[in-house]
Amino acid sequence: MPTDDYTVSIAGPAGFAPRLTGGACTLVDGMVRLAVSKPGGDCTITMTRLVKLFNVVEGGTRNPASWSMRVGEQTMLHNRTVLLAPGIYTPTLQGFISTYTLLDAHDDCELDALGETVTLTAPGNGLCTLVHRRKTGDITFTRVIQGGGAQPSEWVTMVNGQPMPMGQPVKIDTNTYVVTESGPPDYVVISASGVCTLDRGQIKLVVTTEGGECTLISKRGIGPVGFVINPGGGNAQPDAWSFMVNGQIVPHNGALLMPVGLYTVTVQGPAGYTVVSASGICSLTEAGNVQLTVGVEGGTCNLNSAYDAGGVGAIGFFVAPSDDFPPEAWSFVVNSQEVDHNQTLLMPVGTYGVTVNGPFGYHVAGASGACALADGAVRVTVTVFGGACTVQTTPDAPVDLPFTTFLPSVANQ
Repeated sequence: MPTDDYTVSIAGPAGFAPRLTGGACTLVDGMVRLAVSKPGGDCTITMTRLVKLFNVVEGGTRNPASWSMRVGEQTMLHNRTVLLAPGIYTPTLQGFISTYTLLDAHDDCELDALGETVTLTAPGNGLCTLVHRRKTGDITFTRVIQGGGAQPSEWVTMVNGQPMPMGQPVKIDTNTYVVTESGPPDYVVISASGVCTLDRGQIKLVVTTEGGECTLISKRGIGPVGFVINPGGGNAQPDAWSFMVNGQIVPHNGALLMPVGLYTVTVQGPAGYTVVSASGICSLTEAGNVQLTVGVEGGTCNLNSAYDAGGVGAIGFFVAPSDDFPPEAWSFVVNSQEVDHNQTLLMPVGTYGVTVNGPFGYHVAGASGACALADGAVRVTVTVFGGACTVQTTPDAPVDLPFTTFLPSVANQ
């Protein structure tokens, strides 16, 4: 061969790459370079099988690229290859996610009996497969009915949009949920126990890996309901308002006998006023509507309204549940005020920027209701009708570098 420098192309079985060279050959950035001189010589090339990391995700919404492994000075990314010298390695798993567990490792990798340590043996078949499973809890729903002749089968109980069976365990991802249900209109849930609680008319479910039982007690009856409004600002008097519920109109300080159940109240009153809070047996929903919960003991629906000559609106701020954190982990800063999830803020009519604060590694993926997401920024539009600002968050995408790294010669080659 003429004296010169050459790049050596290697043809052979798939899945191998040069790891070491000797003699007249050198390895530069994964390429074999041959330097031909007059004395000639030998070109020695040591080939090693490439190793690919492949993550299998069972359950949940996580992307397989959420996990990687650190081997020596190299990072093994999902569905990417690295070049390892022959030997036995103990990689460090990166991308720990508390709601998942490492279930299995096979091919070139093996998981110890405690499920804590991964061992990688090279060379093998060129593949390290890790199986990650979403943590779940076995939850059993039970319904107790008091009064009337209704049967448990007349109710549909939903968690995260999925119907739940009664009396038999069902696997649910660990998280905190609001349980919704539909059933006979003259019944209301008066108690929730076990892994469920009743909070201002909402059924809340906390799922851990320990699982448990959610017991719901539904009672039939009719309760006396009073309606009261407290205006704030302006000159309007309480008797200028009325309430429309269940097809009936009730004045301020009026009362009704109503079947047990959940109702939406329409508030009618002077312009420029907005309902900013509700108490007693009423609450404000995410959409800014007044919800009335009637039990057999009855109660009073107390509403507070506010007035501003320039116009004000009451905006509720909410975060849609994520796979790993409850909504309460997030908060908002708007109009120089900090607001927690599920809180309402009274603001002058206008458009404002919203800062969303929450766990590291998450970003806002969408916004709805009174809020919109544009060019990565959340904006809220406030009108005298108020409303709800709901944002959706998602984990940041992992960095996926489209290249193969190479490990220099090591002692255990």
